[in-house]
Amino acid sequence: MKKIILTLVIAVCSMQVGFSQNIDQATLTKIKVKLLNAEKLYEQGEYTAVLDKVREIEAITGGVKSAKIQNLKVKAYLGAGMYQQSKEELNTLYKMNPDDEVIEDIASYESRIEKGDADEKAKFKTIMASSTHDFENNGPLRVEINKKYGFIDKTGKVVIPLMYEFALPFSEGLARVELNGKKVYINKAGEIID
Repeated sequence: MKKIILTLVIAVCSMQVGFSQNIDQATLTKIKVKLLNAEKLYEQGEYTAVLDKVREIEAITGGVKSAKIQNLKVKAYLGAGMYQQSKEELNTLYKMNPDDEVIEDIASYESRIEKGDADEKAKFKTIMASSTHDFENNGPLRVEINKKYGFIDKTGKVVIPLMYEFALPFSEGLARVELNGKKVYINKAGEIID
């Protein structure tokens, strides 16, 4: 518990240094609250909810990133089994000049990302080799790994993350998906359509 509190204090301090010139105190407080909630959700294994909180923080900051928040984002993608996304976000984190604590954290999970990404790509190649899917007319291919659904393009790259409890294939440019018990339609960019 002391380590979590210390981590949060360091995160808040580093956020104040990084954000203080552009963000007023009320906004900074909102960011702190969302970060604390995201950390709690991470500890509870609620990785999709963590990613939602991180997106909220990024929206508040106008895209200004903190290494601490970016690290949490990477870990949430990893926890959710979304290896390609975690690898892409880790590459962003490397460029952010993370402090020693974040670097130690990266060292604890980096090899899991590499292995998971390689395994995921191998599964996608197998799926694509046996598929007669018409990408030109039908769009991304629905895939399922570890009871999570998403979509890949014709190169095997994840274009819509494997984060849905259920998904139907695309039809007329839309796919029906279920996320956190809610059924919605998404377009080929992964955006929810009302």
